[in-house]
Amino acid sequence: MTTVTSFSASLVFLVAATQCHAADGPPVKQKRPESEPRSLSKAEYLHRAYVLGEGIRPPERYTGTWRTWYENGNQRSERSLVKGTSHGLCKEWDARGRKVASGEYRNGDSFQGTFRQWHYLDGDLSKHCYTIVSYKSGRRHGPYSNWTVEGQKLAEGQFADGKRNGSWTWWDFDGSLLVTGKYRDGRPWSGSFASRVDNRWRVQNFEAGADVQLRELQKAAISELSRIVEDRTQYKSVRWHATLELARRKDSSSRPILIKCLSDEYHAVRGAAAWGLCQIGGDDAQDALLDYLRWSLQENRWGDLTRATEAQKELPDKRALPLLLRCLGGRGDHYGYVAQALGKLGDPSASKPLAKQLRANQDYTRSRDYLYLDAIKKTKGRDAAPHLVEYLQKHVARMKGQDLQELMALRTTIRGSKNRQTAYNFLIYRKTIAALEAISGEKSIGGKREDVAHFWADWLRAEYKAKAQKEQKSTANKQ
Repeated sequence: MTTVTSFSASLVFLVAATQCHAADGPPVKQKRPESEPRSLSKAEYLHRAYVLGEGIRPPERYTGTWRTWYENGNQRSERSLVKGTSHGLCKEWDARGRKVASGEYRNGDSFQGTFRQWHYLDGDLSKHCYTIVSYKSGRRHGPYSNWTVEGQKLAEGQFADGKRNGSWTWWDFDGSLLVTGKYRDGRPWSGSFASRVDNRWRVQNFEAGADVQLRELQKAAISELSRIVEDRTQYKSVRWHATLELARRKDSSSRPILIKCLSDEYHAVRGAAAWGLCQIGGDDAQDALLDYLRWSLQENRWGDLTRATEAQKELPDKRALPLLLRCLGGRGDHYGYVAQALGKLGDPSASKPLAKQLRANQDYTRSRDYLYLDAIKKTKGRDAAPHLVEYLQKHVARMKGQDLQELMALRTTIRGSKNRQTAYNFLIYRKTIAALEAISGEKSIGGKREDVAHFWADWLRAEYKAKAQKEQKSTANKQ
């Protein structure tokens, strides 16, 4: 009792002294109680750090050993970092303290040992799973298993030098056995194989390396293939293969279903249908492909635009000319098909828009100028000449000091980016001259490249001078 009384008296004295001291100086603004810092319990800290994700990542470019823990306090991982990148030994444990992975990283990549890699199935956060996979010299080699976060095994097998090999087994989420199959040299060979497709298990049966279902599709009648394509309960890849089989048959009776497939919700089915209609042909096929090109352009479907322009290359339609011209200059991989389609149409009005796409001083790995030049050579529009002459002059200036004869004298495959660029520059040089000759009907002189460039510049000036004189004469006659 005496001790408690003394402690209370001391506390009162301290509070009084503090109040007196505060009264002598300026008034002190009191903090709100809710903003005052307080120490967190171990459970609260672990929950914030390793469940909510606060503090789970090391500081930027951290070098040293970094450890993480589970909410229950057990260690989760330990890894060596060099400037923020995993490099060196790593270890991982499950929530119960059992070691599940131990390996070596090199510059951020799994290299040697066993690793645990987390992922989600079907994009569903409730299906948090992980794989335990072995590596040897940077390639998958050894046992592999796939698990749910609750500890249920989903798959088990072996890798050999980066490829699946031998017997593999799959289980469902409730632990029931799904299927077992054998791989040979990384390919499904015999038995049954399971994979997650469209948020469900897909089981495929193989015999001697061939998919039994796909083999049956090759024997199916067109009516049966059409039924499979229209059946939305089928896997997307099965519907795609059925559409491809219809396209391969080149049977005019499959034209209606292929036209219908151009508006399918699955992009691969649309692409297979477009290819099939190119093989079959016909007025209604051209009408459908034209609508497909128009829709792809309006909706900015760049993948579909590639397929639609490729279809116009295979089955040219003059009505597609304005749509193809609108496609020029856009992003995506369709520009080559657009140029080839315009070249097949052979309309002179396409030459100038094609010439405007030419980009001098471009790296050979990104350039598609040779396709544009081939198309200009076929369309022969004279209004493209000024752009071609300017392009030729810039290209000749870039080729200064490049000798293709020395390159060819090596009598070896052209290797190295510098040599490839030199060879490409000569290819573009020849194609530009060929396009100018097709447009003008003139033949350039031989000799130095600079002389050839001057020849075409002089030809262009004379061409414009003659055109101006002709317009003046026409105007005078009218007056």
